[in-house]
Amino acid sequence: MKCMYIKNRRADVFFNFLDKRFQSFAIFALLMGLGFLFTWTFGVNFYDEVWFLRIIHRMRGREALYRDISFGTNPISVYLTMILTFIGGTEILVVKFMQALCFASCVFLCIQLSRILYPRKKWPWLLIGILCVYCPAYPNSLYTPLGTVFFMGTLYTILKWIQTIKHDNIEKSFRHSQLWLIWSGVFAGLTFGTKQNYGGVTLLALFGVLSFVSTPQSHLKMRWFWIRITGGAFLVTVLLTTVLPIFLTDSINAYWKSAIMKRIEYIDHARFSYFTNFHSVLEWMKPSLFLYVRNFYGLLVFIFPFVVLPLLFYSLFWGWGPRTQKPEVLISLFWGIASILNVYPRFDFSHIVYSVPAMLIGAETVWIALRDRLNPFFQRVILWVLVLWLCPGIVQFIGRPIKRVLVGYYSVSDFPHFRYALLSSQEYNHLKSRTEMLNKDILNPRKVLLLK
Repeated sequence: MKCMYIKNRRADVFFNFLDKRFQSFAIFALLMGLGFLFTWTFGVNFYDEVWFLRIIHRMRGREALYRDISFGTNPISVYLTMILTFIGGTEILVVKFMQALCFASCVFLCIQLSRILYPRKKWPWLLIGILCVYCPAYPNSLYTPLGTVFFMGTLYTILKWIQTIKHDNIEKSFRHSQLWLIWSGVFAGLTFGTKQNYGGVTLLALFGVLSFVSTPQSHLKMRWFWIRITGGAFLVTVLLTTVLPIFLTDSINAYWKSAIMKRIEYIDHARFSYFTNFHSVLEWMKPSLFLYVRNFYGLLVFIFPFVVLPLLFYSLFWGWGPRTQKPEVLISLFWGIASILNVYPRFDFSHIVYSVPAMLIGAETVWIALRDRLNPFFQRVILWVLVLWLCPGIVQFIGRPIKRVLVGYYSVSDFPHFRYALLSSQEYNHLKSRTEMLNKDILNPRKVLLLK
């Protein structure tokens, strides 16, 4: 009987494991579908997306990145996208697929982070809804969303590290904590290999956490040991993913010019003030109240840091929650600050949205520390206010793609490299006329085309 009980128990555990895995796969597939639908119906970004696709196309033509092609960031996003083009071709839909994959991965990482902070929670639907509304899969150059995924992956590994050393026995936690620290260094290295400033800020945040976090093992010698492990993993990852490909293609000098010197020039000349974004809200004379409310609704992402970061700071030094929760608060504070520093020097909407995932994890940390001090009635009121606030955004997130497909002002492209992309009628007609004109000029012997 005892043997039968053990077998039945194991079967229950196995099927529960399969059920959880199936749920996770289903949620990830749903997020992928929503992300792809959003970025596809948003249309083609003829600046960032097309420029990125052109780089992939030139690399497929045997040109070397940096040596033959000027590129201002590190190469991982290009290499990963190029692998997919061997399956789907050099098409804009491949870039959009990568956008959707980054969106789904970022949301899924936030779900896992929420479960680390609050293990009893199953699916944080409110957090998923906020990310869908305020950080969807906008068509953009892929290095920014991919860098955000690796940035959040580093946060996940460092939170797993702090959970390990807090809850496991000393011998077990020492072995496991080393593994999580290595992974945190690897993810920080991948962040750097995708975008230089993201990687540098991530490494500083990581070292800041390891230098100031309070644990039973956090004496000076151990802190240096943690930093050496993380820094070593970071260095090896950067050497393998960034330095080695550049060295093998003989592009070191070109990399220095395009990814370092031109990046410094970009920082000097492409600055966009954070508070410039509030001008549209401060201009009270609007054509309609609806436009004013819509602008304020969208610009709420710029208010997140002014709410979340002070609350994290207060919770760390004076305030809420047990002392055992302080390491998580410190980590969330470092990552919240890092997410804003990542955006520098352009604090416009297309960049600031990528700070939302880290800010939401910070808000989750504050909520976990604060909720025990609130009456259950007030907890429900706050949650319902957030749900009602999100409803218009969720309706727009789902309804806008459907509307664009149904209204008929948009056409499905049949141009090379833009096959099945959704274009507005004006964009489609303009590209069609320009293509016909170019084909005529190519056949005309009296005209000379200078191609660069």
